[in-house]
Amino acid sequence: HWAERGDSFLALAEVLRAAGNPGEALPAAQEALRSHERKGNVVSAGRARAFIEGLGGWQARWRPWNGPPGSRAR
Repeated sequence: HWAERGDSFLALAEVLRAAGNPGEALPAAQEALRSHERKGNVVSAGRARAFIEGLGGWQARWRPWNGPPGSRAR
């Protein structure tokens, strides 16, 4: 469960970054990192961490994950 969740969030983060929305990609990537760390998947956690680091300045603008863009999940 945690591995699939982490993979899904990282895929979402990649799509958001490619769409020009790094600020929305960051919380998804951070959720991916938390999921992989919870599972103990060091390799996938490393991929998520590298993705987050690659976002550069957006790291300082972290906000809690509130669901996918346009959702009403708050």
